Amino acid sequence: MKGRGRRGWIKHLVGGFVLLVLSEKPCHGYDLAKKLSEIGFDFSDVAEMGALYRLLNWFESCGLVKSQWNFPDAGPAKKVYSITPLGMSYLQELAKTLEREKALLDAFFEEYRKIFPNLT
Repeated sequence: MKGRGRRGWIKHLVGGFVLLVLSEKPCHGYDLAKKLSEIGFDFSDVAEMGALYRLLNWFESCGLVKSQWNFPDAGPAKKVYSITPLGMSYLQELAKTLEREKALLDAFFEEYRKIFPNLT
């Protein structure tokens, strides 16, 4: 899931959080969006929800997540997503990558604050 620029970075980060949330427990798209919103992502309109479902579909086509329909006694059926063993491996590798990127960002801001101490 490599990408260039801001969109690639956001997709990279959102994807990591999606897999992280699903590693805790399976959930359907709305619950997933709610948990991601609590973290700080914006799923306030249809476009963002559509992007989330496209990401889930892409993850499913890659074998990182799987889904099954849940038919509750009351209310509509819901597609529930869960992380696969391949998704767990990917999440672990992604965590290593993000840790390296975090170290670079920390170094950047340390240098930035030295040069521009009043602009933080």
